Amino acid sequence: MALVPAVSNSADKDARERHQLTNLMKSCKCHDDVIKFVVEDLEAVSVCDFHGLVPEATFETELVELIVSKVESCKNKVLEYSRVRAAWRAARAVVTKTETRKGTNASPEDLEEALDETLVGELWTIWDAHHKFALDMYNKPADGLLGRVYREIVRCQATVIPIKKVQSLAATAIPAGMQRRDLGNNIFLTIGEEPGANTMMTIYVYYVGMRILGNTYSVAGMHEVPSKLVDGKKVRFAQWHINCQYAEHGLRKALTVGEGRLSWLQEKDELTRTKMIELMRAGWAQGEALSKALTELELAWTVPPNIVPNRNTGSDFGPDSGGNEGSDGGGQGKKRKINGKATHVTHDAGGLAICKAWNDNRGCKRKSCPHGRAHVCDMIKKNGQPCLSKQHCRMNHPAHL
Repeated sequence: MALVPAVSNSADKDARERHQLTNLMKSCKCHDDVIKFVVEDLEAVSVCDFHGLVPEATFETELVELIVSKVESCKNKVLEYSRVRAAWRAARAVVTKTETRKGTNASPEDLEEALDETLVGELWTIWDAHHKFALDMYNKPADGLLGRVYREIVRCQATVIPIKKVQSLAATAIPAGMQRRDLGNNIFLTIGEEPGANTMMTIYVYYVGMRILGNTYSVAGMHEVPSKLVDGKKVRFAQWHINCQYAEHGLRKALTVGEGRLSWLQEKDELTRTKMIELMRAGWAQGEALSKALTELELAWTVPPNIVPNRNTGSDFGPDSGGNEGSDGGGQGKKRKINGKATHVTHDAGGLAICKAWNDNRGCKRKSCPHGRAHVCDMIKKNGQPCLSKQHCRMNHPAHL
């Protein structure tokens, strides 16, 4: 499914920038009435607007005259003067950082670069205040993932993020065992494997990834935007309960309709999120876009995997990955040949790939194959027919058969 170009939505942009301004002032503990006056009476939409209200040379006195003195509940409160000035200094830091990057022709922030600590703190403060509970390190997104999702939302450039790239904060805290060597001339060589590179992907691990990704959207998208489903209503850009329910839906369908196959879950999930991205780029809030996509693709989630014989679908996890090296990965009943003579088959009669590890000396210890493959003997009998017995593997195939 092709992605549509990002749609510039001024209302969404204003909502995000106003939300950032409000958060900045709240982080400096400004009074709610002062924040309301700045946003509603002075009509400041962004941090840049707030910074530009007064000149830098006289900001300390003019902020009092322009804002605090006109808010009845905060008049003559010295502490409030200090807090408004602190908020202005924070706004100046944000504006200066942006202008410096542009003035020096510095490259734009990398998509997965960690966000500024102040911004991250604001995002989690808003999360905690709204949801009244904190996520642990196993459910919090990694810094790079949060940075990527936040920037995609701000830039209106959302993409389908593969679950295999989704990491929690706990996963990135594990020592990576990587070495970085300086080769000179500002060239560095990194040797080793990234954290989580050896994690065996299962249905449960994939489900956890869906939960973490949903949490990431929910943290990065706490601002309110106009609803596309209900006229005149405002909704949070990414609603946590919608993302949570979607992950639960995926797990439930994978274990019932999908027969526990990881490749099936990945296919349906990426199909749904591709539709979600299409809607987001057309101006929809992430939560509503996900609900809409799931509704439109409801029928796809009811189609079991055995309707079509197994083929290489481009899945990251199957049907011929993860311990089944050497499988031809062809259609139903495809045979493996050595010296021109067929020795064993790669799929059973129903088109399901046969587990190679279960048949050779490696062994697949679980009763139900974690890769969704058939635990049957893959040998070709003397009469030319595949054995497909569940009682023994290739290693124990009777010689008389």
